[in-house]
Amino acid sequence: MERISVIFDKFIQRNEKTGESTFIARIKAHPVKCCGEVFSYPKNAPLSLTGEYETVDGKKLFRISDCHIEDGEGSSIHTFLSDGKFNGVGSAVANIITSTLDEGVIYSLKNNSLSDAMDLFKSNRDVIYRCLLQIKNIVDFEEVHDYLKTLGCSYYNAFVIYEKFGKDSKERILNNPYILRYADTSFEKCEEIAKREGIKYYDDKRIRALVETAMDYNHDSGNTRMPFDKLCELTEKLENKGGFYKTKKLFVAKEIVSDRYILEDNRDLFVYKKSDYDNEMEIIRNIRRISLGSRAVNDITPIRDIEAELCVEYSDEQRQAFDAIKTTGIKIITGGPGTGKTTLENGLLKKYEADNKNKEIVLCAPTGCAARKMSEHTGRQALTIHKLLGICPYDGEETKSRVDMLTADCIVVDECSMIDNEIMALLLKSVKSDALVLMLGDKDQLPPVNAGNSFADMIESGEVESYELKKIFRQKGKSLIVSNSRKVINGDPDLDTDKSFSILRYENEGQMVEKAKSISDKCRARGITDIKFYTPSRNRKFATGTIRLNQMLKIKASDESITYGPYTFSVGDRVIFNRNNYDKGYFNGEEGKITYIQKNSADINIKILTDDGAIFLKGTELSDIELAYAITAHKAQGSECRNAVIIIPKKPMSMLKRQLLYVEITRAKENVMILSEGNALEEAISSKFEFERNTGLIEKLRSA
Repeated sequence: MERISVIFDKFIQRNEKTGESTFIARIKAHPVKCCGEVFSYPKNAPLSLTGEYETVDGKKLFRISDCHIEDGEGSSIHTFLSDGKFNGVGSAVANIITSTLDEGVIYSLKNNSLSDAMDLFKSNRDVIYRCLLQIKNIVDFEEVHDYLKTLGCSYYNAFVIYEKFGKDSKERILNNPYILRYADTSFEKCEEIAKREGIKYYDDKRIRALVETAMDYNHDSGNTRMPFDKLCELTEKLENKGGFYKTKKLFVAKEIVSDRYILEDNRDLFVYKKSDYDNEMEIIRNIRRISLGSRAVNDITPIRDIEAELCVEYSDEQRQAFDAIKTTGIKIITGGPGTGKTTLENGLLKKYEADNKNKEIVLCAPTGCAARKMSEHTGRQALTIHKLLGICPYDGEETKSRVDMLTADCIVVDECSMIDNEIMALLLKSVKSDALVLMLGDKDQLPPVNAGNSFADMIESGEVESYELKKIFRQKGKSLIVSNSRKVINGDPDLDTDKSFSILRYENEGQMVEKAKSISDKCRARGITDIKFYTPSRNRKFATGTIRLNQMLKIKASDESITYGPYTFSVGDRVIFNRNNYDKGYFNGEEGKITYIQKNSADINIKILTDDGAIFLKGTELSDIELAYAITAHKAQGSECRNAVIIIPKKPMSMLKRQLLYVEITRAKENVMILSEGNALEEAISSKFEFERNTGLIEKLRSA
């Protein structure tokens, strides 16, 4: 190993998530090309590098194993301070800093607190403080990173932990290694570190993390509860994977009687995260409250008058569904594509408005895209549920629990299959007792991305007034999307084809990816932008997984690009959010377009324009977005496109499911092209698996 002192110049390539970088540094006037895992250093930073020279493509490269900021030789630290990057620091102030901290600026910040260093300065204190704070953050991060490297953790783990705990990170980890889970460190790695630090298997911190990890896994799988026996099985699997500890069930039982969990003895002993239990109970309480407040609503205008005004003729089951607006309360209307749900919705709104003058009507949907679609179909303004309730953005749980009561007399909610228990609880809590709530959706769609399955559970319980539209209205000249989607959900593999619905067969994944790329390139060349590629898996081990497929399909990277994890994001790229952030106001499954990227040393800022407005991301928040040229069926719900390309590989076999295919087909408005690896299409249609979730809502509704 060799140690060299350099002056940082510029990055050639950098992955902001992993820290992996190729950059140019200088030894005096001579450029040196370097690569390795490093902090996002500002220009002219004096660095100490440890590593080895090697030859790559005939050129010399210094491969780094260790990198730190240092005071450097001669005037290097003075140049670093005075080159304009620190506001208010010029040559004179830089002289004050270097002469006051005469042992060395970096040395002083490494060995003293910032407040101790600041005690030495009598003038320009605000300017000097801001300057030294930025450098101190680099010094402290390097220390945390060095420590976590010895534990086998990544640059990203270190960055997230440092963002959360700052210079106290090392002390906190020593006290409780399991906090590393909040930085996406595996539970197995946390166990390894805990064992090394001598933490006992029965330590409260360890048992808490073990149970919490298992319950988080259950929640992230969409369930709101877990049988105690299954919880014990899952904790045992977590332990077996690491092989470091073995926990008796007694300690698991002790943890679940804490105030973090709720136990419910109903045939099995079920364990809830407190938040999931509270959401279920909130839904039950408010369904009961709104039902008890039910009253008759004016029924004056004949349905035939509504038909004449809208130039439609309703079927018997549609006419029956008009009973939903004869009284207030919660009413459900479900039906697949082509069953006239939108036509019925427009009629119900017309009739309610005609019968109930001066009553307030509001329309909402779970996502911006779904709300926009609702507006287009009804000719009325529709908001996202979050915007309607005023919960995006907001600060913290306390504000969320104080959602204001809506004044609306009639609330129409579309795409209700997408609504998770948390949002359903907030929505119903906000409805006044004598309001009419019309909930529309397709019960054959997938469950929500987040925990719960409230729409399907309400229908299944039989305790909420529901109307199902089954009759398919075949419209002359329309594509085969509706009829083929019904075949798929009913398990019939005999799909029809025409110029709007085609099926192509390929021998392997590689051929399907090549075809997808060819389609994307041709569409881009012709200015066709309303096209989406659907694929069952996100997993990067598969060529047809969204991670690798998006890398193939994205627009060409430009100077306004940034690499974060597996993705390079560029201005103009379509992206999708993969988690909720109420403080920032973005939600899992919401799509947007990058309109601005700014990189300034360690600061990264991206502006994303969504249907609900602009979202600004920085730092580790970039983990919350992915490219959205290709998305999974789970992410597709609530969205639509003119043209859909559906990719069906044979692996992973667990994702060959008819419900996934049904969702993908029904996203398209005009054209569907299916790329099937052999008979994977037929295997998916013939599957009998349904996406079931373990919730207590059905039982609670029936016993309410």
